[in-house]
Amino acid sequence: MSGAGGQTTNGRVICHLVDGSGAAAPQTRVTLVPGNYDPVKDGPVPDSLMGTTDSAGNFVFRSIDPGDYAIVAVRSISGSRTIIQGIHVYESQTDTHAADTLRLPGAIKVMLPPGANTANGYLYIPGTLTFAFLKNSSGFVTLDSVPAGKVSDIMYSSTNSTVTTVFRYGVTVLADDTAKVWNPGWGRSGRFILNTSISGADVAGSVTNFPVLIRLTGDNFDFTQARNNGEDIRFAKPDNTMLPYEIKRWDAVKKRAEVWVKVDTVHGNDRTQSITMYWGNANAQPQSNGAGVFDNGSGFQGVWHLGETSGTTAADASQNGLTGIYKGGLPKSENGPLGNCQRILRPDSDYVDMGDVLNIGSRNVSVGAWVKRASFGTQQALISKTNGDAPSSAYGFLFSIDLFNYPHFYMASGGTSFGDDGVFDVASILTITDSSAWHYLFVSVDRSDNGACKMYIDGVDRTGTMRGNVTRVLDVANALHFRLGTENDDNYSYKGAIAEVSFAFTARSADWVKLSYMNQKEPDALVQQWQ
Repeated sequence: MSGAGGQTTNGRVICHLVDGSGAAAPQTRVTLVPGNYDPVKDGPVPDSLMGTTDSAGNFVFRSIDPGDYAIVAVRSISGSRTIIQGIHVYESQTDTHAADTLRLPGAIKVMLPPGANTANGYLYIPGTLTFAFLKNSSGFVTLDSVPAGKVSDIMYSSTNSTVTTVFRYGVTVLADDTAKVWNPGWGRSGRFILNTSISGADVAGSVTNFPVLIRLTGDNFDFTQARNNGEDIRFAKPDNTMLPYEIKRWDAVKKRAEVWVKVDTVHGNDRTQSITMYWGNANAQPQSNGAGVFDNGSGFQGVWHLGETSGTTAADASQNGLTGIYKGGLPKSENGPLGNCQRILRPDSDYVDMGDVLNIGSRNVSVGAWVKRASFGTQQALISKTNGDAPSSAYGFLFSIDLFNYPHFYMASGGTSFGDDGVFDVASILTITDSSAWHYLFVSVDRSDNGACKMYIDGVDRTGTMRGNVTRVLDVANALHFRLGTENDDNYSYKGAIAEVSFAFTARSADWVKLSYMNQKEPDALVQQWQ
């Protein structure tokens, strides 16, 4: 759709229409409608603002006063139509040109709020001939035969009132489809497509109960349209099932936000699935809830975003609320792949301590983190509940980057040497030897078989050497503290940046891990915005 130009008080609007094949659209009824036209209260459009296109699909509206207009066009033989909005007629120029393609129409089904005036109320699209009375509606009203495209607004008024309100700003209508406007208390909405096809995240299998990361910036979102801290945002499936979400960061000044949304199923090899975000409700109360996103039912036991910039506590977003304590010079915030993260500058003194929590016992376990290394030459503990050293019944577990730069996971319930019964470890086949890039490290331990235990780097299975038999490891437990960045004896500490540590009592699938990486990396390959 396009429009340009202007006119004096004797100006003209020149309209050119084509059909879906690009051929001229003759015998098409066209109406030039004032931009703020109310089709119920403003009476019929004058004959001087109506006409029919010629054999070349053209029509000229003459002697048009300056102002804002829209062209409504309908071709009766096919039922195709269009609305060309945003036509500006100026005093300084003679002609305004407008062109568009006729398409099959769609419809808009609108949910009515409690207390709507169903006796005298009506909905309409300003600057068009489209309206519908609320009389006899049962919670919904449908605007029929709406041209495909993005219409400006949906307005509400009543025949016994001069007050008009916006139900929704900007609604996209697809040809031969019905757009649904849920939650009319929210003035704005936009859709995010979850693309798992080869052109997106390239994940073949479906993943359930998955936390999708939504990034908002000044390029894809107008922060002035929402409340100051995002209190009014909501997320829903196409059938209006509301989705739990957690705001990790909302910075309206810097125009940056990261929001986690729990989606019950992300379908594999699909580029049509969508979730809708709502905002623009000055009275909405905050509903951000990390426990609803990172819940025990989804396997999560702890999720530390590590985004704090002050204070001494590292919040756990999971249902368990296992708050950590920053030690040494932490928090030391820097920008990571998912917003703020922590930079550990002083090994052995900078770390995060959660206390005596999260003994694995006999359960499966998955552990993940984003890291960017800053030193080499020693083993470096990332996530631990151990004093390290030789295996024993009180060894616990350790996720580290070993002396030879391989990501490595160890756990033990007995034994004295790695490879013994009661001891299991798995390393990556690929090393991490750079200090410039972020890497997503993830280990999944399935206690049923060594072959089901995997080590991933950046979403790819990089499983290498294993020692011991995971089925012979019994109860992995001790009274030591769960720590990020060091062991309990402060040895083999990590130096570098760390972000988004997750700990779960379940063995995550390869599809889960790849989807996490493809969604969380920059640029995001999963989430595509469409409003």
